Amino acid sequence: MQSNTERKNTERIAVVPEYLEIIDDLITHPKVLSMSNYIQHSDCTTLDHCICVSYFSYLSAIKAGGNGRACARGGLLHDMYLYDWHRTKPPRGGLHGFVHPLIAAETAAGIFDLTELEKEIILVHMWPLTLRPPMSKEALIVSMTDKYCAAAEIFRLDYEKRRTVAETVIAYAKEHTDLQ
Repeated sequence: MQSNTERKNTERIAVVPEYLEIIDDLITHPKVLSMSNYIQHSDCTTLDHCICVSYFSYLSAIKAGGNGRACARGGLLHDMYLYDWHRTKPPRGGLHGFVHPLIAAETAAGIFDLTELEKEIILVHMWPLTLRPPMSKEALIVSMTDKYCAAAEIFRLDYEKRRTVAETVIAYAKEHTDLQ
């Protein structure tokens, strides 16, 4: 029998169906799924990282009265640069930390019809490393959630919660594509 704490933890990591509907066209796209080929932090793939940033940003935005849809979509695409930043220099030169938001925004906009808010979320998610600050509540939420998720990945915090969210969303993507 589960304790109250175990039950609350299980409820917290159940992925909200509305979230899956919001990201359906993104998470089932082969280019988004290809982010699983790259390591982000420690042993976490870029796809796993982006899913966690996206999902936890979505939940935070809903709680804060913000645009959960923009946070979910911008969060999922915020690191869509599609190269191994540990071994490869960015295609446009410069240091990865400074240039990858622009690369990710260009890559995502080349595939998907992004709103201005989604573009802002992607472009400013590395603030304060990059100098352009978030101008919306949603961009600030994704930027801060990105930092939390990165730290959690590096220091292996909340592993089960993050792993369960990523696995649930990836399983959904596989069910809704030909990836079986």
